[in-house]
Amino acid sequence: MLEKLGGVLTQLIRNAIDHGIEPPAERLDARKEERGRLSLAATVAGDRLQVQIEDDGRGIDPDRIREVALGRRLISESDTAMHDDKAAIDLVFEPGFTTAARVTEISGRGVGLDIVRTSIHELGGEVGIRSGAGRGTSFMVSLPISCLRVSRSIS
Repeated sequence: MLEKLGGVLTQLIRNAIDHGIEPPAERLDARKEERGRLSLAATVAGDRLQVQIEDDGRGIDPDRIREVALGRRLISESDTAMHDDKAAIDLVFEPGFTTAARVTEISGRGVGLDIVRTSIHELGGEVGIRSGAGRGTSFMVSLPISCLRVSRSIS
C-alpha cells in the first residue's frame, strides 16, 4: 500500500515538473521568478490523510484539454460544449490522455493521471484538481488513515 501511495505521489510530482512548471525564460516572460515552486503538504483531518501537491506553473488550459480530448476521440464534438472548465480539466484523468507533444522519460506515454486516480480509488480515496491559467495547479488527495495502517503478526 505504501508503495502504491509513493507511486501516486511520484507521478503527481513528475506531472507538475513536466507539464506545469515553465522553462525559466517562459517564467520570466510571465513576470514570475525564474525558478518554479513545487510544494507537497500532508495533514490529518479526522480519519483522513489530506495530501496537496501544488505548483506555480502555467496552469491547465481547459480549451487545450478539450482540443486534445477531441483529437484523441476521448470526447465527441457535441461533448465539448457540455464540458464546463472543471469537467474539461478532469479529462486529464482519462486513460491514454496526454498533452505531451513527444514522449519523454517523464511523460507523454499516456499512462499517468488515470493510474493515479485508479490507485487512489483502490486505497479508498479521492483526488481532485484545481488550476488557474498562469497561476499553477493543485492536486488534492484524500485517503482514509486506515489505508496507512500496517499490521504484523508474529508467529
